[in-house]
Amino acid sequence: MFIATFEKYIGRLEEYKGVFDVLEAARILISDPELATYSLRLLFVGDGGEIREMRRMEQTLGMGRFVEHLVASYEKMPSVYQSADIFVAPSKPTPTWEEQYNTALLEAQASGLPIVTTNTGGIPENVGDAAVIVEPGDIQAITRAIKRFILDAKLRLLYAHKARKRAETVHDARIGADKLARLYEQVLHQI
Repeated sequence: MFIATFEKYIGRLEEYKGVFDVLEAARILISDPELATYSLRLLFVGDGGEIREMRRMEQTLGMGRFVEHLVASYEKMPSVYQSADIFVAPSKPTPTWEEQYNTALLEAQASGLPIVTTNTGGIPENVGDAAVIVEPGDIQAITRAIKRFILDAKLRLLYAHKARKRAETVHDARIGADKLARLYEQVLHQI
């Protein structure tokens, strides 16, 4: 049996992080006849200003048994990532804010998770081709992307490999340290 665990942003549970879009997508997926044989579970990791409204919405929509909330220490996060099948980070820009680099996306890549995220701020640069990127606020596109991952194990594996490879070849701390060291050497040689 496949358990689709959709892990939302690690940290603030806020509207601009797309938490309500994830809930709406999950509601659609849970009632999708094509997914009736799957055991779907939505996991939100973190806390924030919208937690009460999220729980109210979950109960109103009858989703309580499909949704779990977890607050975990940083030390426990590797096991949380490893328990996930799909990582979803559907941030939405506001008039005064846009997602920047999103550390949770880095961690999801390092964990080799297939990712669904949005085309806003620094996210496209962060994930490159290692994620399915949809437009912010497009609940139907988020739903379709998640559903494709649920139904297609080969696609999940392909994106899991892309994510891990990107973590190793783009985001590895040694790469950044080497670039910074070369920059310092260049600057020092010009003095």
